[in-house]
Amino acid sequence: MSDRSYNPGKLDSGKLQNVSSLGSWLQSNDIIGESDYTAVVWPKDFETVRSLHMEGGFNQITLLDDSENCRMLDKPGITQEQYISHDFAEVGGGVYDFEYTKAVSSDIATQLENGLSLDEAMASTARTSEKLLNGSGTAVYNTEYLEADPRIQKHHSLEEDERYVSRFKDIIERELDVDVEVYENPEFKRSGKDPYLVWGL
Repeated sequence: MSDRSYNPGKLDSGKLQNVSSLGSWLQSNDIIGESDYTAVVWPKDFETVRSLHMEGGFNQITLLDDSENCRMLDKPGITQEQYISHDFAEVGGGVYDFEYTKAVSSDIATQLENGLSLDEAMASTARTSEKLLNGSGTAVYNTEYLEADPRIQKHHSLEEDERYVSRFKDIIERELDVDVEVYENPEFKRSGKDPYLVWGL
């Protein structure tokens, strides 16, 4: 991951970039390097996998999904494991250059329902990523629904001026001793309107 500061979605002229996919956005922002080739994605999302495979340059992609949907992409190097991320990290982690997830809000909410505090649930998600990644890997979290998930709000309310994304960023930095970049409006296809958290080991 690049150390340089970057304002996502803006060129020096102030005009919006026309980045077509997650894979090309990662490349154009130096979030992934030329030698990165193994990725883990959860839950299964075919558009994300196609983008990482075709534009991101990832040759080996593992999909984590414990649902009954067994449809696979017919591409060399793409495999599916019927695990949730926490369980898979214990048996198949430590080898990935890159992790992408758009389910952090669901993961945190599930752990809250299992009795963890908000800080514990967020730290657990970050620790799972640490286990999945190799020593120089990068994690990208799509925080879709994190601010609006009613299951999270049911178990924990924030102060008026606090955001769940900011809280999550602080916990990742504290627990893993890493720097976390927040991309408020990433300009790529199907990126949504929610911030992305990016950090690397």
